[in-house]
Amino acid sequence: MITVIKQYISTKICLFPIVILLSLISQHTYAVALSTYRIKLDNSNPETEFIVYNKSLIAQKCSIKLTDIIYNENGDVISKEGTALPNISAKKHLKYSPRHFELKGHNSQSVRFKYRRKRTSNPKELRSYLSLVCDNIIDEKTSELQINITPKLRINIPIIVRTGDISVDVSFSKITYSNNELSLEVTKVGKRSIYGNLEVVNKTTGEIIHSQKGFSLHAEVTKKSHKFMLENLDINNVDIQFIEDNKLSGDLRISKSI
Repeated sequence: MITVIKQYISTKICLFPIVILLSLISQHTYAVALSTYRIKLDNSNPETEFIVYNKSLIAQKCSIKLTDIIYNENGDVISKEGTALPNISAKKHLKYSPRHFELKGHNSQSVRFKYRRKRTSNPKELRSYLSLVCDNIIDEKTSELQINITPKLRINIPIIVRTGDISVDVSFSKITYSNNELSLEVTKVGKRSIYGNLEVVNKTTGEIIHSQKGFSLHAEVTKKSHKFMLENLDINNVDIQFIEDNKLSGDLRISKSI
């Protein structure tokens, strides 16, 4: 009996560091969370802020910078050459702070953005990306357990600046349904981006059968293909619709029967 108890205690002692290690890995994997994943500024709303949350016990050291990612009309990333800012870059129109900060465990930090308003007779959309990088702050309590647990966390958030109202039209084409796969192409005409929900709707009941949230086409992108996996779909009784997130884009709403 004594031998069994000793084995039990020995097993518990061996497992304890493993449990702590797994807990730290789990916490750091989801350590940093954001209050938003897209920022929009314009002449009516030139200032905003978002919050960075540290949900773990491990302190984080974070930094923020602006970067540019450019796409072609098909949505493929284009390599940026030289040091000149792309025409679509919003960098020179934005102020933000803080750029560097530390987050204690279970703490948060507000980051504020301001758009230097630019009134123009030729409204356009500008876009850059907030690049947030966070890493563990090593201390004596967790140094042995944190080594090589996780890579540095990096998150890119699009920041959209509109200098005025920009019209846009969206249409659906190439709609097919085969082998439980509903495919379509979304085409955009206009010089601004769209963000919202792409939905498959039951014509009779108005029920949303399936929704792709956060569907987007950047300003320079003209078309994008999408697929829904839907079993036993009555193709004659559904509509395809796109509804913009009016907090981020506008009030565009379109629908098309198949």
